This record gives sequence, structure tokens and C-alpha cells, in this order.
Amino acid sequence: MKQTIAIWVVSILMITSLAFNFPPGQQAHAAPPYDITVTFDAPTTGDAPDGYNFYVNDCAASGPSGAPVGTVFSGQQFNGLIGADGSYQMCVRPFNAAGELADPGPVAFVDISDVVLPGPIENLDIQVSCPNGGCAVNVNIP
Repeated sequence: MKQTIAIWVVSILMITSLAFNFPPGQQAHAAPPYDITVTFDAPTTGDAPDGYNFYVNDCAASGPSGAPVGTVFSGQQFNGLIGADGSYQMCVRPFNAAGELADPGPVAFVDISDVVLPGPIENLDIQVSCPNGGCAVNVNIP
């Protein structure tokens, strides 16, 4: 059974979801590559977009300096997109016949690490011995 940890980054007019899939039994440690799922809302101003471009680490308000990862629709998954742990900026820019919008709008700042905090312990047993004779011991495990 595949286990998924999802991180939601909520921004004005856009919700970006990132899903990281871990193999069964590997919740505590992940290993790249990581899958990315992008979810967003269409703009409510201007002309209707013909499509959307998805960018990673190219989200300056002045416009992109390189090519997009690809065109994207809301809810699309990019399998194995992120090949290493690190910090990433992710954004979506709409485009139509007039061109691509330079300002990406909301930008998701994502830190990915293969080390995840462990879960809580499963069982706890406390044993107390009184080597010098009688003693009163209270153990409370809620």
C-alpha cells in the first residue's frame, strides 16, 4: 500500500498542493525523486487564459528567465519532478494570445527533506524496584 504525506500551501487566489509519495513502511525516511501535484484556481480578472505554465525556481515578479517545467492543469501530477532535497520556489503563470503574465502571483516556497520526525512510541512500560525495602510507587501512563 502506497502511503502519501501531503503538504498544502494556501495563497491568495491559489491553492498549491504538493504530494510526496513514500514506499510502504518508509514513513520516517523518504528518498528522491518526489512527485509534485499542482492545484490552483483560475484568475478572476483579465481575459481568459489559454493555458498555464508551471515553473520551479523561476518565479521572479519580473518574469521567467528560462523555460517552464511544462504546461499544467489544476490537479496535475508531475511524477519524479524533484530529484533532490532542498528549497524550491514553485509558481504558475497563465498565458493567452497576448502572452504570458510576468508576475506569477502567489509563489509556494517548499522545503523538502528526506528526514521526517519519527512518530510517537507505541508502548511504554516502567518498572520500579525497591532494593532497600518497601517503597510507594505511582506510575501513571495516560
